[in-house]
Amino acid sequence: MKLSSSLASLAVLCTNVAYVSAGCYTHGEKWANQGDAVYHTGRACRGYDGNKGAFQGWFASGETKNLCYQYADQKWEFQITNLNQGSGFDLNDDDCANGLAREIIGCESGGQSDNAGWQFRADPNVGRC
Repeated sequence: MKLSSSLASLAVLCTNVAYVSAGCYTHGEKWANQGDAVYHTGRACRGYDGNKGAFQGWFASGETKNLCYQYADQKWEFQITNLNQGSGFDLNDDDCANGLAREIIGCESGGQSDNAGWQFRADPNVGRC
């Protein structure tokens, strides 16, 4: 019984990993520091020091919000889009942070994926914001 439960859990985990990898960019810059990228997107999603984060609050139907973060000679470009064309929503802070973290941790050159009506994009590039 425990073995079958463990195998089922492993199958679900492998499915999620494949999903994360599906939207990875195969060319381009690699993250200079994935840990710092996750940290800064967490602040953009949850806020920091009493300040509202760039991705907090209401997203109108079809609205896209962007953030560019300068990290040494790299510009880290982040984007979240509400894919629902009929309604606006307030994206949950943790869903925001987790959606972007998947594109950072799961994709060494960044990536883009759709999840539960939201599109998440994270892309490291050379240059200035």
